[in-house]
Amino acid sequence: MSQLGELKEYAIACGIQASTISTWKARNSIPKALELYKIAKYKNVSIEWLLTGEERELPPREVMELARRILALPPEYRDMVERQIEGFEGLCLRSQGEETESGSA
Repeated sequence: MSQLGELKEYAIACGIQASTISTWKARNSIPKALELYKIAKYKNVSIEWLLTGEERELPPREVMELARRILALPPEYRDMVERQIEGFEGLCLRSQGEETESGSA
């Protein structure tokens, strides 16, 4: 939290009283979930980062959208897509193996 900026800035932007934020710091306590959400949204950081200082790497938004679209398919089409992906992965692995063999020869 201390890396993000002024307390007064949070209070004004997030609708949280500056005294509340001061209390968190003084007591070394964790804000309520809604307050964390407001701060994370305002500062464009994850709640996980606010709590731990660490960020989990997420797939790009496009990948997540594609996954949602695949999951929305009827089961038989979803199975077809999964088989195609598995075939593509196998092709990539074979290709990498051939590159490794030719590079070491």
